[in-house]
Amino acid sequence: MGEMGEMGSVYEQYYTGGCAKTEEEEAASSEEDSSSVRGSGFCKWFNVRMGFGFLSMTHREGICLDSPVDVFVHQSKLHMEGFRSLKEGEAVAFTFKRCFNCGGPNHHAKECQLPPQPKKCHFCQSITHMVANCPIKAQQLSPGSQGKSTASTTGEEEDMSHTPFPPDSSD
Repeated sequence: MGEMGEMGSVYEQYYTGGCAKTEEEEAASSEEDSSSVRGSGFCKWFNVRMGFGFLSMTHREGICLDSPVDVFVHQSKLHMEGFRSLKEGEAVAFTFKRCFNCGGPNHHAKECQLPPQPKKCHFCQSITHMVANCPIKAQQLSPGSQGKSTASTTGEEEDMSHTPFPPDSSD
């Protein structure tokens, strides 16, 4: 299979609570990366039109698994030049943080010993709401800011979208 860097297109994926992290979240949690679990295997199938597919994880932390484990992959998390896609049978390497089902480390949801758990927010792990209605996420990201703070350092709000009207020429 070669070196990890040559193994495939999904190297450096980070899964948290079953969701892959965004680039901002990856940068913010780079100090936590030592707790991620490395997996490798091959692309089972990938639907280019739908933008997702499944990987077959055959190795975890370099140890061969008794039977392959299916891992969901979305095209937005493929790290490659150009069009993001995978070919059936393509060798891949990736990392994940914790189990989608229970949130525990060092195993994938298909290997979880617990029965299916209640649905929960992928951002804060609360079972009282889903990520779309997460109050913690709403506090951290203001609407329309795309993850950037819009508050002024002086504490006053600034209207960055104000454009003056042209002078009235009907005098």
